[in-house]
Amino acid sequence: MPNGMSDHFVMKRAELDQLIRQFEGETVLGKRSSGPVTASALSRLLQDWDGEETLISEQDYAWYIVHFSRPDKYADPHAHRWMSVGEESPLYAGLKRCQAEWHEELRRRLLGS
Repeated sequence: MPNGMSDHFVMKRAELDQLIRQFEGETVLGKRSSGPVTASALSRLLQDWDGEETLISEQDYAWYIVHFSRPDKYADPHAHRWMSVGEESPLYAGLKRCQAEWHEELRRRLLGS
């Protein structure tokens, strides 16, 4: 993965699942080193994944990496799965919205309002 992280946020599994369900099965939502990731493939990946929250890192203010791993599994390189989501993806706008909401919630918590 490139080193250009410009931001990050955490997304609950249910929120990501809800975003994915908006798209038809063969709609390409992202990319992995093995090729395109469709909505149906991403749904299967989410079903097989045992985490409840996922880290999403923004790269160069222009695209995202969705990480499907748990912190206790980082020692196993095969346990870490990810996909990239660029501006061309129909999933991009939803991730951008969730990022803004996450930061707003964090701000509220820190300021106690």
